[in-house]
Amino acid sequence: MVMSRSLRAAFRLCAGVLLVAGCADAPVADRARDLPTITMTTGGGFEGRSRQWMITPDGSWTWTEEFRGTGASPEPPRTGRLTEAQRGELAVLATEPALGFELSKDHAPCTVSDGSSERLEVGSLRYVASWCREDRPRIAHLRERILSFTTGP
Repeated sequence: MVMSRSLRAAFRLCAGVLLVAGCADAPVADRARDLPTITMTTGGGFEGRSRQWMITPDGSWTWTEEFRGTGASPEPPRTGRLTEAQRGELAVLATEPALGFELSKDHAPCTVSDGSSERLEVGSLRYVASWCREDRPRIAHLRERILSFTTGP
């Protein structure tokens, strides 16, 4: 069977489109099931209290607060569940390779002797902020979204 040039070109075009489509990122809804456990903590230093947010892969979250010395908080723990859209957005942010780089990057020298502590754990990656401010925009953005989706700003 002899194929015309235009038919061969059409087959090649279709094959190329299928190959490119197969290499595309998964939709946000499909990547949402890859949400790692996220634990975010802030506080300490002169502040005297610490707050912790924990988000699990199914999208449920818990917020707790503790005070140094007493441990008791006037506020009870809060709990909730992310919407599928929120869960999907956090999954995309949490699995971004650039975030992994920021979480793994060493700190710059810092001479501040006391300050609040900020920790962020995303799956197996752990970041403890130095008391000196550093430019880590992806970490800052993820922290902002966690606050926005759970307890508010």
